Amino acid sequence: VWVECRGGEADVRIALFRGEEVVSVGSIPISPETGVGRAVLRGFGSEVDRAVVMPSFSSKRSPRPSYRVSYRFGGEISFETAAIPNPLHPRYWEIVAVPSANPGSDHPSVSILLNGRVLEEGLRMRAFRGGKLFALGLFLPPDLDPRSLSWRVYFLGEVVGEGRFER
Repeated sequence: VWVECRGGEADVRIALFRGEEVVSVGSIPISPETGVGRAVLRGFGSEVDRAVVMPSFSSKRSPRPSYRVSYRFGGEISFETAAIPNPLHPRYWEIVAVPSANPGSDHPSVSILLNGRVLEEGLRMRAFRGGKLFALGLFLPPDLDPRSLSWRVYFLGEVVGEGRFER
């Protein structure tokens, strides 16, 4: 489920039903950068058979709010990932991730590994072009050999890309 909200801050709730029974009620966070929120409904069609999305806006903050809800069945979001060296400064790199679909308010994150051991983790990537591109800029200190480092990109807790810092 994708929810796009424009014109102010929105509080978006989603209620999941099995028959007439409410299974759960939760929030769909809306990204302030993209205006889009996303919820993955695992078990839709088996454990849950109906979802109701309820956006609400503050009339004081949003004189003309609007929203759009869209659904896509099946297919997870995949990413193409790469680490790109800065051509002018060899110690700076960009890790980029291009999603197959807009991930809404969920952002990929990066872990940096030194000889296979986690050096840094949970580095949040920034959204660009309305969530069509994510990037993380890194400075690699002179005392670290880039060939001893590797990176992993995570989305919703799953590895979606990994590689080494190679020219």
